Amino acid sequence: MYPHFEKLPEEKKAAIIQACLEEFAAHGYKQASTNRMTARAGIAKGLLFHYFGNKKNLYLYLLQHAITVLAERLAERMKEMTSEDFFQRAKELTIIKIRLALEYPHETLLLMKAVTDLPPAVKPEADRLIARITEEMAGVNHQYLFSYLETAPLRPHLSREQALAVIMALFEQLGQKYLRLYQGREQELLQHPEVMLQELDLYCDILKYGIYERPSANDL
Repeated sequence: MYPHFEKLPEEKKAAIIQACLEEFAAHGYKQASTNRMTARAGIAKGLLFHYFGNKKNLYLYLLQHAITVLAERLAERMKEMTSEDFFQRAKELTIIKIRLALEYPHETLLLMKAVTDLPPAVKPEADRLIARITEEMAGVNHQYLFSYLETAPLRPHLSREQALAVIMALFEQLGQKYLRLYQGREQELLQHPEVMLQELDLYCDILKYGIYERPSANDL
């Protein structure tokens, strides 16, 4: 798609990608400066536009790169999960996502801002990129996570889709909570995840057994 850029040596491409990722992740699309990108990458500003044409094309290229990297790493690590219990696997997935966010902070932040903070001129194409990878990941999610809920004894009239929506939303928010709490000291979270794991266990228990004590037959 961008032949002039793709012909560059891998080391040079990686340096440009990293410099631009850092800028977009730190400042968002509107405030990102191509001057800072090129200064950090050690190239002339004109070369960046020679490679990509304009800022929008550069951003969409980087977004595709970030999505691909995160999706591939996520799929690889989901395949390594060993528990047969759905909730245990959901816990493992939450930890995997946190680790990936810490290992790939710029890619993660770029993707998060693509969902929440893009101008109308860019958002439709960004949304299509995100929707495409979400669809591609659906099979992986089903094989390595969702299928483990198929034999679970759910309450009558509660669909598996409804259960999954609640469970995954809660786990996603919990993961984001700990990323915010440990911002700037992320390695501490990785080395001592006990508090987060205890809270995950608590929420798993609530999801499995509910909040209210079930009334006895005499109370009905």
